[in-house]
Amino acid sequence: MSIQFRNKTLLRIISAALWLTVAPILNSQLVSGHPNPNSTTSPWFLPPSEKSDPEAIKVAQRAVEASGGMEAWDAVHAAKSRMSMSIWGKSNPAYLLMLDDWSTSMPRYRRGVVGTTIAPRNHDGQEDTDTTKHSMNVSQEFDQVRLLADHIPAAALQIALRRSEYILKLSTDNDCNERYRCFDVYRRLAGEGPYLREQHWILIPSTGLPDAVQLLPSNLHHQNNNIWEEVSYLGYTNSDGLLVPSQIAISFGNHHKQVLSLVAIAMDAAFDTQQFDQELKK
Repeated sequence: MSIQFRNKTLLRIISAALWLTVAPILNSQLVSGHPNPNSTTSPWFLPPSEKSDPEAIKVAQRAVEASGGMEAWDAVHAAKSRMSMSIWGKSNPAYLLMLDDWSTSMPRYRRGVVGTTIAPRNHDGQEDTDTTKHSMNVSQEFDQVRLLADHIPAAALQIALRRSEYILKLSTDNDCNERYRCFDVYRRLAGEGPYLREQHWILIPSTGLPDAVQLLPSNLHHQNNNIWEEVSYLGYTNSDGLLVPSQIAISFGNHHKQVLSLVAIAMDAAFDTQQFDQELKK
């Protein structure tokens, strides 16, 4: 980007909050103690003819039911969230504003940091690529489940359960059999091609709620890498009968940890970009 920021700490926080960059941390041990996706014997790719495991579907359905119910989440198609941020244990006065609309098959979202001059990151749901202002680079867009997994997991799973480009498989990780219930989400990247393992979900057996999700960065679609981003759900809150994470921790190996705390969330919020940008100025 051509814009220069004097406050480098704030720039790092904004970059992490908006997922503009992914830190390449080559470390197979996750700081949370959760099972590592690389320790599983689950295959990286599955053929186009593959189907979801019935047991994996049940585990995902239970997570959505525990979060308010399949019928309730089927009726929700959008949300606007405001979250406070801290990184490396230090709080920041800025707030992250997130607007999501999953009413169509294409990602539609807007991200911004309140009180800063950085332009919001936006996708209008019409194309499958994302361009960053002040840059000639064009990058592959995150899919819809990935966009929601880190802050509205029930909505992400509801989409994964009903959309044909995703299949679910129970994880073969030993820790998952003993301490957690786990499954992998595979996504078909294009047309009739194979499915790629991109997500590893870890759920609490006693409640059925997601405890964490581990995500393969979108620019690392190849085998035998050990770079995963982990999102841990540290607590849940009730929003009009729907359970959403009240606090999440985002980790990159052992080196980067960002904590987002939910300040407010409005379900089925209108995708009003002008109002969104006005809120960023407050």
